[in-house]
Amino acid sequence: MNVRTYEDALQIVKPEPDSHFLLRPCPNCGSDNVAYLQYLHPENGELWRVVCFDCQETTDPGDATARHPVQLLWNRRSPEWCE
Repeated sequence: MNVRTYEDALQIVKPEPDSHFLLRPCPNCGSDNVAYLQYLHPENGELWRVVCFDCQETTDPGDATARHPVQLLWNRRSPEWCE
């Protein structure tokens, strides 16, 4: 497996279970080891993505300047959310 490193991370934020920024488990592997990752894009500035640290699944639209847009994209992909 090609393991991704996150050296470009400005910050990694794992939301608390009762937070309004809650992330659903990974839609690929089911892991709860998911978090927001803020990074610096050379053209678009500081952006956000969601990452599963177990299987490296990522949701990154490439233009999310806040956490909420990537939260919506990630949570809609979760199998339990779609039921």
